[in-house]
Amino acid sequence: GLITLETEKEKARAEREKIFNALDLYDKAVLRGDTQESAEGKRARDEFRQDWLELPNNYTDLSTPIEELYPILPSIIAYFA
Repeated sequence: GLITLETEKEKARAEREKIFNALDLYDKAVLRGDTQESAEGKRARDEFRQDWLELPNNYTDLSTPIEELYPILPSIIAYFA
């Protein structure tokens, strides 16, 4: 197991896929009306999603473990994880 920028980026992309599955479940709950989303909650959700989209592409320093850069999961979405 050689650790490279690309292997770390792939690890983050795999984690992002798991997190985005939870995000999809959250979005469905909001659409169905099972969960109410505040303006602040929507902003947190959007920022969280954008941070995850950018993380693998912006990772350039192997001296910092990529896991330390993972965005913090908002509690309302953690329920669906």
